[in-house]
Amino acid sequence: MNYNYYINKKSVRINMDWLLVLLGITSTMPLVGIYVFGIELSVYRILFFLCFFQLVTSVIKNPKLTIGTHSKRFVAWLIAACISAIIGGIVFFVIAPRWSSAAFSQISKTIIFILFALLWSSNSQLNNKAHCIIKGFLLGCILNCIWASVDAIGYYMFGQSINNIIFNGYAIRNGVHYGMISIIKNGGIRSSGFNYDPAHIGFVSPIIAAYGLKKKNLILVFLSFVAAFSALSVTAVVSCSIIVFAFGAKSVFKSKKRKGHVNLLGFVVGLFAVCILIYIFKDYLSIAYDNFFNRINDTYLDSSDNIRLDYIKFLPQAMFQAGPLMIFGTGFGTASYPYSHHPDISAHFGETWFFPYDMENTYIAYIFDCGIIGFAIFLYFIFNLIRSYSKCYRFNNDYTIIYCFTIASLISMLFYHYILFAPQMLLLTIASVEMDKKRVEIYE
Repeated sequence: MNYNYYINKKSVRINMDWLLVLLGITSTMPLVGIYVFGIELSVYRILFFLCFFQLVTSVIKNPKLTIGTHSKRFVAWLIAACISAIIGGIVFFVIAPRWSSAAFSQISKTIIFILFALLWSSNSQLNNKAHCIIKGFLLGCILNCIWASVDAIGYYMFGQSINNIIFNGYAIRNGVHYGMISIIKNGGIRSSGFNYDPAHIGFVSPIIAAYGLKKKNLILVFLSFVAAFSALSVTAVVSCSIIVFAFGAKSVFKSKKRKGHVNLLGFVVGLFAVCILIYIFKDYLSIAYDNFFNRINDTYLDSSDNIRLDYIKFLPQAMFQAGPLMIFGTGFGTASYPYSHHPDISAHFGETWFFPYDMENTYIAYIFDCGIIGFAIFLYFIFNLIRSYSKCYRFNNDYTIIYCFTIASLISMLFYHYILFAPQMLLLTIASVEMDKKRVEIYE
C-alpha cells in the first residue's frame, strides 16, 4: 500500500512537471488551441487555469501568504494599473465610451495576474518547479523561431505558407488582420511563428539571440536572425543586433584556450555553411531583402506614414493633453487617448486613429496607461530585477534564461506594444519569485 502511494505520488509529480513545461511552451503559442462550442481556447489558457486552480487548492489547504521584495514590487505595479483602469473607466465613461470600455476590459486580466503572483509566491511546492516553466518558455521561443523560418523557406520555395494552411480556420474565425496568419505581400512573407502577429518574432528572437551569446551557441544566434528576417520584423532585427553589440562578439570566443579553438573552428565551418545557403537561396533572399528595406522605409522613414516615430515626436503634447490624468494613468489599452484628442496630433494622424490603440512603444504606453506613479513603480521593479540577475546569472541556467529574457524584453519594448503580454507576465512572475526565494552570493 505504501509502495503504491509512492508510485502514485511520483506519477503526479512527473505529470505536474510536464504540465508546467507545456505551460511555458504554450505561453509563446496562442495559435495552438481547440475550438469547441463556438469558443476558441488556447492550450496555454487551459494549462494556466489548471495551474491556477492547483494554486488556489493548495492555499485553501494551507492559508499562508508569503511574498518577497521583488514580487511585492511586481504586484504593486499591477495594483497601480488596476487603480489607473478604474480612474480611466470612470473619467472616460461619458466623454469617450470606447476608451472607458478598453480601460475596464483589462481589469479582470490584471487581477488574475496579481492573484497568480501572490499564489505562486506562497506555494513552495509548485514554485520549486519554476525551472519547468522557464525551460518550457525557452523551448517555446526556439520552436517559434524554427517554425517562422520553416514557414518562410517553404513559401519562397513552394509558394505556400504552411502557417496559413494549418491555421486558416483560426484566421477566419477571429478576423485576423489581412485574413492571414503569416502576411504575404509584394512577393514576400512576414511569418509569425505560432502567433497571429509577425511582431511576435520581435519578442522571442532577441531572447534566443541573447541566450545563444551567453551560452556561446552560434546556431541559436543564427536562428534568431533567420527568424527575424523570416518575419521581416524590424523590431526583431534591430533588437537582435543591439543584443549582439551589447553583449559583445567576444563573449562567443571568451573561454579556455582549447575550447576557444573549437569555437573558432565551429565559427568558420558555420560561416562557410551560411555562405553556401546564401548562394542556394540567393533569389529568395533578394526578395526578402527588398521587402525588408521597403518595410523600413514605409514604417520608419516615410514622413507620410511614420506612426511609430510620431508617438515619440508628439509625446510632450500628448502629456500636456492628458493633464492630471498623467499622475495615475487611465488603464491598459488607453494610451492613445491624449494623442487622438489633441487637435494638432489628431489632425496629423487622421480619423483612422480615433480608437483605443496601443502605440508601438511599450514604455510610452505605460506612461499613459499606468500614469507617472505606476510607470515609476514599473521601472523601479524591472531595473532592480535585472540588476539582481546580472550578478548571478552565470551560476544557474534558469537565471541565465531569465536574465536574457529581461534584457531582450527591455529592448524589444522600445519598438512594440507588449501590453499585459502572456509570456512576459508569466516570466516576470516566475523571475520575481525565484529571485526572492534564492539568496545567491555575488562574485565579481
